Amino acid sequence: MGYGPEPPAVRWPAGALVAISLVIGYEAADSYGVRVGIWRLCRLIDRYRIPVTVAGCGRELERNPALCAWLRDHGHDVLGRHEPGSGTGLTREQERAELGRGVAATERATGQRPRGWLAYYAQTRELLADDGGFWYASGPADDELPYYVTDEAKPFLIVPGLHDDAPLSVPVSPRHFGESLQMSLDYVLDEARSGPGGRMMSVDVRAGHSGQPGPASALCGFIEYAQAQPEVAFLHRADVAKFWLDSFPASA
Repeated sequence: MGYGPEPPAVRWPAGALVAISLVIGYEAADSYGVRVGIWRLCRLIDRYRIPVTVAGCGRELERNPALCAWLRDHGHDVLGRHEPGSGTGLTREQERAELGRGVAATERATGQRPRGWLAYYAQTRELLADDGGFWYASGPADDELPYYVTDEAKPFLIVPGLHDDAPLSVPVSPRHFGESLQMSLDYVLDEARSGPGGRMMSVDVRAGHSGQPGPASALCGFIEYAQAQPEVAFLHRADVAKFWLDSFPASA
């Protein structure tokens, strides 16, 4: 299962051993995240001049033109997702139509097509692969490198998530979350230097949680720590996917 004892020997762009993919989850139902949290995180991203991916529903993004302007002006990418409460129990054609509406809304709002989509089920991945405009799916938190799944004999790239700012099983304080990120980075960087090759570190935060002052402070500490490491690079999730597709294409 997985890559086993010999994972791919990865060197990310600019020779980095660890690629950090920072994803901000944006949900219109979280009023604090919409009113305050997302803007604190935007200012944080601007301060450190790092790439970020925003995961959001196209129709919710349309209702926040200022956020969409920020995404356009700074060149950040969007990870699409279904509308809240949707995406499960849909027929194949119903979900295909929902994906089409989500892509169109995201393009109207941000001027860019989402190249990735949050997908937890085989049917969704199959539809993404059939569409032809998607590079990857995210959702599973089961690896530290992108990998391909084969649904209906068509390989499709998964860029997994892992480090969540509010895990459901064991709640953690902002300080502990920040320390855990630093410890994880230390370990995978040391591991990569010793031989198995590079790793990806996915950091998934929510505007309504990590946009609060305490969690934002912890996130700042981690970013500063990561930027001080010469073999670490922050990448948009779409850039992670494009790099993998070009460097490690799916087997025929």
